Amino acid sequence: MDGFVGIPDMDAARFNVMRYARYETTVPGGITAPSFSLFVNRQVWASISPADRDAITAHSGEAFARRMATLDAANTRARAAAVAHGLKLVEPSVTFVDALRGLAQPMVQQWLANAVRLHVDGHAALAYYRAQAQQEAR
Repeated sequence: MDGFVGIPDMDAARFNVMRYARYETTVPGGITAPSFSLFVNRQVWASISPADRDAITAHSGEAFARRMATLDAANTRARAAAVAHGLKLVEPSVTFVDALRGLAQPMVQQWLANAVRLHVDGHAALAYYRAQAQQEAR
């Protein structure tokens, strides 16, 4: 195997590919971000008992996000184990990171266009999301 991209270290370890990696480029801010969503239409939500809706709501949003911190810990452990077995972490140049960000621009522009169609201020939403992600990363 020559390489893999876009999966966390913990997943690479579980897929038994991390043991073949000799180098990992650590991109500031990462390349991917996991997201988990639960969507329920209004009719279905209304059919759920108030007690069950309260239970679902109590385990959603920030409460769910805090519980997902276990994934960050698992990823940190997987990376540490890989480094202990010889994985070298490489910090990319600014030019490389800028090139990656440039490659993402078509996706960002498409997302912003979709936001406009939904009457959402996409630039504000994206700025808010990025600020929240940076705050959580601290």
